[in-house]
Amino acid sequence: MMSSAGRIGGMLLAALCCLPALPVAGESAKAPAESAARVANLFYGDALFHYYQNDPFGTIVRILAYDSQDRLGSDRAEARLLLAGTRLAWGQTAAAEADFRRLLDAHALDRVRNRAWFQLARIAYARDEFPRVLQSLAHINAGWGTSEQQGERRLLKALALLKSGKLEPARETLARHGGASLMQHYLSYNLGVLLARSGRLEEAIQAWDEAAFETPRDAEQAALDDLVNSVAGHALLRAGRDRAAATRLARVRVQGPYSDKALLSYGLALFRQDRLEEAIGVWQTLVARDRVSPAVLEARLAIPHALARLGALGQAAEAYQAAIAHFDQRERQLTALLRKTD
Repeated sequence: MMSSAGRIGGMLLAALCCLPALPVAGESAKAPAESAARVANLFYGDALFHYYQNDPFGTIVRILAYDSQDRLGSDRAEARLLLAGTRLAWGQTAAAEADFRRLLDAHALDRVRNRAWFQLARIAYARDEFPRVLQSLAHINAGWGTSEQQGERRLLKALALLKSGKLEPARETLARHGGASLMQHYLSYNLGVLLARSGRLEEAIQAWDEAAFETPRDAEQAALDDLVNSVAGHALLRAGRDRAAATRLARVRVQGPYSDKALLSYGLALFRQDRLEEAIGVWQTLVARDRVSPAVLEARLAIPHALARLGALGQAAEAYQAAIAHFDQRERQLTALLRKTD
């Protein structure tokens, strides 16, 4: 499962331009102008062929060569968009940005300028230059783009507002363009995180509730639910709201990607409510995984502490000894591994 950050980054930073279909050569030329246009399309089509063959180097070289030879004709702007997008996807961010900015001259068509500003907004977001994200998006015509592009543009704006600490405008954007898309749920999750950091826990809980799914339909939705409940549970635990924290943390799937830390904290929430036997049971579930994880190691020490609180001093002593033996074993394994790498 791709993480939320990976998912958002994947959507916001993918360097995709809206490319026309590969031109198909027609019949014999009927006029010199038509012949020149058809030849120009063939050169652009050659670059497109290499693009669709996942050959970024070949794409870049051909566009630069054909452009220098003035062979792209009316497809020059489209080819330059393809060049900039390919460079961006290939990691040549500075060159891509320069290419996009060259497309913003006064003679450029609106559709070209809109696409260039859109990509510049993505580049600015990748650099954490959030004011520039908002400035670039403001240059795009309101009705431009497919429904997917318009949705991404709104989400990009909301994320830039969130990252700039402008919570209220971000919430207004979120409310104005609400929907059931997965990205909308991720945006609500991020809004909750920033609200919690600002000390507005109740509002954060509300945002996380909006981020969660009533009935997850696939693995990614289920993982997002786990993340939301884990983060909300830890925030409530830090606020001393142990009962509410336990309720949230209990919703995290035992076999999910966030279960280790959630189980450790769930046990702590139960421990604070003097539900000691339940806490021990939760921590034993975690310890049974027997893997190197900070949460598992902490649980090994938490169990004897809870047993001592129950008055089972003999069992507590045995559990402490078992934990110490486990730590000694892990230390020996680590030492042996380090010696092998010398």
